[in-house]
Amino acid sequence: IRDSPHAEGRKTTQFFDIMASRGVYHDGWMASARGPREPWVGGIPKGIREWSPLTDKWELYYLEEDWSQANDLAEAMPEELFTWRPADGVRSTSETIMHVAGANLMMPAMLGATPPEGMEMSEDMMAKMQEMEKNITAKADVIARLQKSMAYGKSAIGDYPAEQLGDEVEFFGMKMTKGGVLLILLSHSHEHLGQLIAYARSNDVVPPWSAPQPE
Repeated sequence: IRDSPHAEGRKTTQFFDIMASRGVYHDGWMASARGPREPWVGGIPKGIREWSPLTDKWELYYLEEDWSQANDLAEAMPEELFTWRPADGVRSTSETIMHVAGANLMMPAMLGATPPEGMEMSEDMMAKMQEMEKNITAKADVIARLQKSMAYGKSAIGDYPAEQLGDEVEFFGMKMTKGGVLLILLSHSHEHLGQLIAYARSNDVVPPWSAPQPE
């Protein structure tokens, strides 16, 4: 991977199945369907004798643009939830999403990548992130920023020179490779996706991929 970052992947199609919940990945797209049983609930699920995989609802995601599925969760949240926060001193929904968008810009920029037009980072990158979190709060604006930052993050990772991935840099007081910083960029989005799922569930919003099957 380090020697040939643009080489075509060998696993262009993958299939996943657990307790009749299925997922199919092919060339950047993922289709998924929930089966009759919640994996974390024991026993025989209600209606199992009438269940048919032919009637399951399938959902389609383009992971090349939304690798953490945060776009879909943000779309499912109502406008009024974007200012909600679980407690004083904790990021609101919009602040959390803008924090992710800011990190998608900041981490590649720390390694020398050029930010997209209109989303340039200042010399004090943390201050710029905090400014974005405070001032960009409307749902449409937040989602637009998230989508643009994820597209930039993906291209920044794909275009980064392979020969530099092993170079050591300082990252918030720690020494790590540039490749390690880019891996944190990916895991950071998923970390805060978990936070946003908790926000959604606390306000009776069901993530799209967990929505119950129609009767």
